[in-house]
Amino acid sequence: MVKVAISAVDVEGAIKNMEAEAPHWVFDDYKDQATDIWNEHLHKINIEGASEAQKRTFYTSLYHAQIAPNLYTDADGRYRGMDKAIHSVTPSHNMYTIFSLWDTFRATHPLFTIIEPERNNEFINTMLTQYQQHGTLPVWELMANETGTMIGYHSAPVIWDAFVKGQRDFDAELAFKAMKTSAMKDHIGLKDYKELGFIPMEREGNSVSKQVEYAYDDWCIAQMAKALGQEEDYQNYIHRAQNYRNVFDTSVGFLRGRRADGSWRTPFDPIESSILGSGDFTEGNSWHYTFFAPHDVTGLMDLMGGDVAFAAKIDEMFNQEAIVTNQNAHDISGLIGQYAQGNEPSHHVAYLYNFAGQPWKTQEKVALILDSLYTDQPDGISGNEDCGQLSAWYVFSAAGFYPVTPGSGDYIIGTPLFEQLSFNLDNGQQFTVKAKGRSKEALYIQSASLNGEPFNRSYIQHQEIMAGGVLEFTMGTSPNKTWASQPEARPVTTIPEEYRLAPIEERMVFAPYIHETTALFTQQKEIAIHCNTPGVSIHYNLNGTNVSENDPVYTGPFKISETKKVMARAFKEGMKPSELLSREFIRAHFNSGETYPSIQYNLAPSRPYDKAGEKALIDGYRASMDFHDGQWLGFNRNMEAIVNLGAPKKVEQVRLSFMRNVGSWILLPRTMTVYGSNNNQSFTKLGAITTTTLPQEHEGIISEFHFPVNASFQYFKISAEALPLLPDWHPGAGNRPWIFADEIIFEY
Repeated sequence: MVKVAISAVDVEGAIKNMEAEAPHWVFDDYKDQATDIWNEHLHKINIEGASEAQKRTFYTSLYHAQIAPNLYTDADGRYRGMDKAIHSVTPSHNMYTIFSLWDTFRATHPLFTIIEPERNNEFINTMLTQYQQHGTLPVWELMANETGTMIGYHSAPVIWDAFVKGQRDFDAELAFKAMKTSAMKDHIGLKDYKELGFIPMEREGNSVSKQVEYAYDDWCIAQMAKALGQEEDYQNYIHRAQNYRNVFDTSVGFLRGRRADGSWRTPFDPIESSILGSGDFTEGNSWHYTFFAPHDVTGLMDLMGGDVAFAAKIDEMFNQEAIVTNQNAHDISGLIGQYAQGNEPSHHVAYLYNFAGQPWKTQEKVALILDSLYTDQPDGISGNEDCGQLSAWYVFSAAGFYPVTPGSGDYIIGTPLFEQLSFNLDNGQQFTVKAKGRSKEALYIQSASLNGEPFNRSYIQHQEIMAGGVLEFTMGTSPNKTWASQPEARPVTTIPEEYRLAPIEERMVFAPYIHETTALFTQQKEIAIHCNTPGVSIHYNLNGTNVSENDPVYTGPFKISETKKVMARAFKEGMKPSELLSREFIRAHFNSGETYPSIQYNLAPSRPYDKAGEKALIDGYRASMDFHDGQWLGFNRNMEAIVNLGAPKKVEQVRLSFMRNVGSWILLPRTMTVYGSNNNQSFTKLGAITTTTLPQEHEGIISEFHFPVNASFQYFKISAEALPLLPDWHPGAGNRPWIFADEIIFEY
């Protein structure tokens, strides 16, 4: 027999944990103790009228939903903090770890507010302590490390959801400060999100997903501000909560990637799926994300043309062909049409019919998902459990309701799965859901009552559940299209009319742009500046300084004959001016008869990041922060290229540009070396630079490295060596990192 104990602090902590939790060698006693503990937790919900398979499925789900977060405090009260120092807990709460918040804010934490409210308060206090130690609330925390995985700042809805439900055993002022701090950072697209109202797709991967999730989180912060009497903060964040609208293209009826100049991603296919770090969406496509405005479903319905068109759009989603276009998008699973139960972005969609006055369709779709995508077999869930979120969806849906908008206090009615389900609440009350006549075929609600009184709403409020009582449904085999379908019976989430903003096109000027695929020219270059906002005045200069309305007005194309940096900004009365356009055009000097430089690769770029072509590194065109913009070359090992200038040239300096995007496994090269030669055989080392990527450097950047040369050569060999494997601190440790290179510039 073997006993094992662990500690995140030290060996002594592990020994104390063993002494406290495993002092003897009687295995059956430990098994019985574990059984008793889990029976106590599983007794929070009792079900009746279920088959044995349904019982196994339900209680396995309830078990899964409570595995994480994990206790992180040793038996002696010590733990390792986000600051890597050793701390001791206060008497008021333990510390926990594994906060998969992109997943669990949706249903797992709302479930805790019903079955484990005090423990959920401990989770929030843990998050606040982590904020004090780390500077931001956790996004995806693991063993006192912020992994930087996934998107949003979804601690905010967990905090606000508990607060609005009256579960406030935490410092509300500290929580509000922490929420604002996380929302006011400049990383992961937030700088553009705050300043422009949208995240340009060329500057941030997964820009659309990040934008719409930030908007919902901002709504939660706005509600917290209002509750604490912070009117100025409320106005700021309720305005930001509308930013989801700025990437909704009404001409196609979908969320869509958008550039800084206001233009939409073209070509566009709503089925095209992407993965974390790539494309416009995180582990999904436009079908999955277009329905994500849980805090403003009214506004979303308006964008789609009203409630009837909205419901028809959901119908269309479920009726699409069930395909995934990206072979690497493993999390897009459990498909019913383009609805994906195996991953989180779709989880609320079936319940949105209630907002449009068609609750019988929610009943139909929820029953289909419950019956077809959850079983008691080893493969009984359709995707990644994600720390209990897939199971929490099942627990709620089996009970007959689901938290579409955590923080609203409402749960949206679906269809109860069992004849009876009871919540045994910590306050001593019991809340029971009865489904009279429920069978696989009888899935439609005919009528309902709450504590004996007629119940004609398609949602129920948290305080009604916590007060205890009986919610009883009469079920039937045909839909009752009159039950809870009237406007007054529907759930509503909306931005108050007095805070609604005009469309972004009416409030700000889009960035001017120059439509050129190359920045290099030989004799002269004609420059034409455009802007997608009509009626603007474009001002520009060629001296590389900021642009104001005092600079010359652009009246038409002009020519340059030397290297120049074109700076431009567009203005329109009554609207916010555009951001600054900065574009360098490089005069490449060649003598008569000389040829354009050529490049060959001894170590070639790797698929699929080789589409930019061999001249991508010497075309003078600067790539954006989106490594999928078609201008980067990606190398999955090392890079080695030789540039032939055509004849020996006196080069003053060589400049190299590389990307760092830690979440997408793109690190700066470990070493970069430049060599010169006149025969392409024997090379002279001209310089080398060594870099290090640190665990805290999650911000995506483009770094340019300078190599002084001051020598004459025809051939230049550029070598970039990657780390052999991602470092131990990286979530992908053990895999190869990528090198992404853009431009090699020779200064004569």
